[in-house]
Amino acid sequence: MAHTICGVQKIFYKKGLHLQVLVAFAQDAQMKAAPKKSCFLTTKIRDKEKYDVRRRVIATIYLKKGINHHLARLCIAHELYHTLLALDAYIAGDRKEWLQLDRQSSEEDCNKFAKELCLKHHNFYKNGVNRHRVEFPEEIFDEDFLLDLADCDRLPACLNEPIAEAAAA
Repeated sequence: MAHTICGVQKIFYKKGLHLQVLVAFAQDAQMKAAPKKSCFLTTKIRDKEKYDVRRRVIATIYLKKGINHHLARLCIAHELYHTLLALDAYIAGDRKEWLQLDRQSSEEDCNKFAKELCLKHHNFYKNGVNRHRVEFPEEIFDEDFLLDLADCDRLPACLNEPIAEAAAA
């Protein structure tokens, strides 16, 4: 989900805001209000501080403890879309206030976004051609080494080889 988070942050940046995304496991007390939910989102906007150039939006995505990583990725994508909808409302409102939107009216769109995004990810990696982008070479785990980029000769050989592009595979 890192690329998705970066993409959403870039959209905020182009609109003159800084987006800080935090992903955390919800405490049991937080989940009591909505025990059937897998995740929820809180957002707030902060004014510029002396070191900031832009206003900062802080989006915290809370995941229910114990959900698997597939559901977690769907939840993160879903909640990121809520932040994009809130950004649109903020801009439409002449940037006067950060609104907490009616979530019920946008749930279907957020679910669709999450599902389509995760499907694109799945299709990109499913056929094996692009698996080299997410899997590590087995040799990395065969011996101990220090990750000292100043002395690349001491790293396992597989870390010094250029990554073959999918067309060459």
